[in-house]
Amino acid sequence: MTLFQADQTIVTGAELLTVFVTWERDNRTALAAFPELRKHADYIRASAKTWFKTAVALRAAYKADPTDASRTALTTSLSVIHQALTESTAYLAKYGPH
Repeated sequence: MTLFQADQTIVTGAELLTVFVTWERDNRTALAAFPELRKHADYIRASAKTWFKTAVALRAAYKADPTDASRTALTTSLSVIHQALTESTAYLAKYGPH
C-alpha cells in the first residue's frame, strides 16, 4: 500500500460513492422494486463520512509512522471503502442506464 494508492482510493472512492447515492436518489421511484439497492445507498449515506474520515486519519498516521501496524490499519480502513465501491458498482451495472 502506497500513499498514492491510499489517496487514490479516498478521493476516487468518495466521488464514485457520491455518484451512486445521487443516482439512487434521482431514480428512487424507478428503483422502488429493488429495496436492497435503497438499503445499500442508505447505508452508504449513514456510514461514508466515518469511513473517509477514518481513512484520512489513518493515512496521516501511516505517513507519520510507516510501521506494519499503521499500514495494516490503513489497509483495513480502505478495504471497507473498496467493498462499498464493489457493491455500488454492481448495482449500477445491474440497474443503471445502459
